[in-house]
Amino acid sequence: MHLIYTAYRAAPWLTSAGVAGGLLARRLLGRLVTPTIFAVLDRYQIPEHHFNVYVFFASTGIDSGYLIVFLFVGCVAAIVAKEREMAAATTLSLILAAMTGVAVVSWVVEGHYWALWRLTWNFADMFAILIGGAIVRTHRSAQHLTGNRNLPA
Repeated sequence: MHLIYTAYRAAPWLTSAGVAGGLLARRLLGRLVTPTIFAVLDRYQIPEHHFNVYVFFASTGIDSGYLIVFLFVGCVAAIVAKEREMAAATTLSLILAAMTGVAVVSWVVEGHYWALWRLTWNFADMFAILIGGAIVRTHRSAQHLTGNRNLPA
């Protein structure tokens, strides 16, 4: 929490832009996963020739696609929030965790207990956001260290 507080205190607009960019990327890319997978499956006639592959991609493949999208969303949030990568990725992940918490309460109240199995994938998606932020942060740190070594003494 201290990391997030410090990041927002030092650069509130940049950190907020990273979070907003991540939310926008999630909104735009999240709706493309299922149609894209089914378009590829239909294009290569997978259901007719390899039904087991079709079943895999129609279930676990879609969830894996969302995992890749959320990894990319974490990267987008981190890229936008220069030098505040992990704060933006963590904030975005916490916002989505809060939204998931509200959804879980709604599911339980309405009696949709079957939807609770999705929690593992939801939390995996939030973890993927953190990994995406860490990838960008590590890459930028490595560039920064490499750039300093090339300076004349």
